[in-house]
Amino acid sequence: MSTQPRWLYGHRGACAERPENTLPSFEHAIAVGADVIETDAHMTRDGHIVIAHDAEGTRAGGDARLIRELSLAQVQEWDAGWSYIGQDGGRPYAAQGIGVPRLAEVLERLPQARFNIDIKQRTPDMTAAIVSLLREHGAEERVTLASFHGAVIRAVRALGYRGLTALAGDEV
Repeated sequence: MSTQPRWLYGHRGACAERPENTLPSFEHAIAVGADVIETDAHMTRDGHIVIAHDAEGTRAGGDARLIRELSLAQVQEWDAGWSYIGQDGGRPYAAQGIGVPRLAEVLERLPQARFNIDIKQRTPDMTAAIVSLLREHGAEERVTLASFHGAVIRAVRALGYRGLTALAGDEV
């Protein structure tokens, strides 16, 4: 039997039971025992870090525009509850006021939660913005930063990020 610690990750929160990458999904994942929330980040045109898996909003809110080309206000108009499709094919969380959260909002609402955040966006570069935000919230020790792109994760490390970083694909 291994003595290594084991953590249960909530992938995009509790995405099988709540709209992915939303506060209700994260809160539910923690309530049912997740130790770490795995999530994804992008940056709006006006420099706000938001939680979303895809670069555009088709799945997150029925809008095909790119997050990086929109303002925070425009992204926050999306109905992220619409993204969840129940087993019956319905959308039980649509029009319930569930939006795309800002990373700052997530950190404030869940001050004890651990996160694994995949930095999805490469252009424009958002590494300095996300590292700065995590420092401002005193969250470096509870947030592992990841990226499939080696240049992104190396940029995070070059900024002196004090939290954990995952290995990028080209580092494995």
